[in-house]
Amino acid sequence: MMDFMEDLQTIYPVVYSREVKKAGNDFIKAVEKNSDMIYKKMKDEEDKGVEEFYHEIINMGNIFREWLKDL
Repeated sequence: MMDFMEDLQTIYPVVYSREVKKAGNDFIKAVEKNSDMIYKKMKDEEDKGVEEFYHEIINMGNIFREWLKDL
């Protein structure tokens, strides 16, 4: 998601408002703060729910990219 925020700023600056920038920065701070914990939990995880969640995240990224193309 952090990469998407950067893409949005570069490719679609009209969409990248001050509010979006603040929300993005807050999101990035939260991810960086918790990412190590999340990756440790997901490492070697065999839980189907975690695997499904991972695929949902990938799908959201693809949908977001398509939305950006349509702007």
